[in-house]
Amino acid sequence: MDYSNPAKQGDTTGKEISVGNYYYRGNNDTVWTKVYRYMGGSDTTAPTISNVKVTDVSTNGYTITCNVTDNVGIARVSFPTWTKENDQDDIIWRDGTISGNTVTFRVNASEHNNELGWYATHIYAYDTSGNYSFEERLIYLENTKPIISNIKITDRNNTGYTVTCNVSDNVGIARVAFPTWTLKNDQDDIIWKDGSVSGNTATFRVNISDHNNPTSRQNYHIHIGQAMSRSS
Repeated sequence: MDYSNPAKQGDTTGKEISVGNYYYRGNNDTVWTKVYRYMGGSDTTAPTISNVKVTDVSTNGYTITCNVTDNVGIARVSFPTWTKENDQDDIIWRDGTISGNTVTFRVNASEHNNELGWYATHIYAYDTSGNYSFEERLIYLENTKPIISNIKITDRNNTGYTVTCNVSDNVGIARVAFPTWTLKNDQDDIIWKDGSVSGNTATFRVNISDHNNPTSRQNYHIHIGQAMSRSS
């Protein structure tokens, strides 16, 4: 079946009212999307798909959420998904879960031969009049963890200290988190924040003011084990 054009999916009498083609970059660098809207009958307003997000990406799969609105009402939102390996030999066509105007769908790699690499997920939103809109996302699954190296602590003074490190990944770094706490009373003062990333360098400033301003010398515990790639 050809999924590149929604008009080929059954409602060939509908009229195409808009077609967009633009680049999309999100936390998972999911490359590109196309937008189609079709209408038919007396209701001329197709559903609107917005705020598409790809989260919880791992070798096990990923979750897609989006907002879908319509002037009449949403009948269903489908998420046909397949891997680019051998094209659509593993296609799964299922509906997402609708709560208000939010739709959620989980893609499980186990339903796609646990393949890594590129996945394609299309989003078809149908209203109760038979109009529909369409978008698509490409998501890359991989199991190569980021590499953290060259850790340095600088600018130590009575206000805190700065941690820098180099982080590299075969896909790209999404974020680097630096959970930090003092050893006194264990993690009662833990602060979990992301550092700033510039190129392959991540930087984070630890401020003692975030840790109850200890009046005596304290040992600090900091983790840099949360370097996340765009596909993890």
